[in-house]
Amino acid sequence: MTSKITITKPAAEVWHVLADEFVPLEKWMAAITHSEEKTDGVRAPGAPVIGRKAHIGAVPGSYMDETITSFDADAMKLSVHTILANQSAPLKGFDYEVTVVSKSENESEVIWESKPHLRPLGYLMYPVIAKGLNAGFYRGLEELKCYVETGTPHKRTLDNKAKWGIKV
Repeated sequence: MTSKITITKPAAEVWHVLADEFVPLEKWMAAITHSEEKTDGVRAPGAPVIGRKAHIGAVPGSYMDETITSFDADAMKLSVHTILANQSAPLKGFDYEVTVVSKSENESEVIWESKPHLRPLGYLMYPVIAKGLNAGFYRGLEELKCYVETGTPHKRTLDNKAKWGIKV
């Protein structure tokens, strides 16, 4: 599955948010209440951190346990292995690769490629899961675009934070 979005900012600014500021995902992603640096495991060469635990607001107690598996600052590409923790969904997690491509001095493209990891029931539900993941990844890219272009979170992010009683 691949999602893409064009952002009207230099690639280095987009990469900074995705890579250098890898941990504080809640700054721009609507689904996340808070995140914290993951300290157990092995740091991929060049990566700023091992990974993060990003807590999901819609399912209290659940989080994405994410580990950076490869990191290439020169190519502006990183790969992440994600396990969905404390959930009984048909989706166990997913692997994704994010690449930031410079299109011009003030325009970049973010390419998000992902591969889901399913539980047995997930294989039967794959078309629905794939559709939901694609929509979710694209919403995340919209939220990233808003944050990078304006310096403020997307309305969806602000609405969710208010719903959860989180001050932004």
